[in-house]
Amino acid sequence: MNLNQKVVIITGAATGQGLETARLLWEREAHVVLADIDPTVTEVAEAVGPDTLGVVHDVTDEKSWEKLVEATLDRFGGVHGLVNNAGIYRRSPLSESALEEERLLHSVNQLGPLLGVLAASKVMTNGGSIINVSSTAGCTGAVGIPSYTMTKWAVRGLTRSAAAELAPRQIRVNCVIPGLIDTAMAEHNGETVNNEIVASTLLGRMGQPSEVASVNAFLLSDDASYITGTDIVVDGGLLATH
Repeated sequence: MNLNQKVVIITGAATGQGLETARLLWEREAHVVLADIDPTVTEVAEAVGPDTLGVVHDVTDEKSWEKLVEATLDRFGGVHGLVNNAGIYRRSPLSESALEEERLLHSVNQLGPLLGVLAASKVMTNGGSIINVSSTAGCTGAVGIPSYTMTKWAVRGLTRSAAAELAPRQIRVNCVIPGLIDTAMAEHNGETVNNEIVASTLLGRMGQPSEVASVNAFLLSDDASYITGTDIVVDGGLLATH
């Protein structure tokens, strides 16, 4: 997978699968921009390797996206790829949903990727690759996460529509759908829920952030040059049992 000199922005890159994606892309000689609302992202970027860029970034804010893209252009001269990885997860049944919390979920998980697609695609020349990260929750439904599920379904719809609209410019847009991945987000489920999910997963284990990162790297590379508008599921066979 040739990623040499490609410039890729990754949101939610301070931890988890975003950070693992950044590490893998850097190892494959891409120019990596790590973006996260966590202010430690600048230090994290330095730890990934030289010639990376860490930017404190709010995915829900249009001006923040403009500044992120501008900083990327100033440092590396272009944008070839975007991974809309940032997201938040809350467990709350319908009867206990709080409007403020609902708005936050929709702003980060749904509006964030849309703003990212708009900002990155404006400056992409000679094609590009955009990845929107959804979830297996965006393919099914589950008790206790109605709002999260709704936002992740929306990410898949955005992917299909953006792929169609940006295809004439040779910008590919795909959706990566992780299952249960061993990150801080999974800890919110609690051990009982995670054990139930693992029991329904054909491979019988959680996935690792590096296993999502390798799929992201493939879709960003020229090896995936004829893949757009599709879902790539990375779930160990969880959806196969639903």
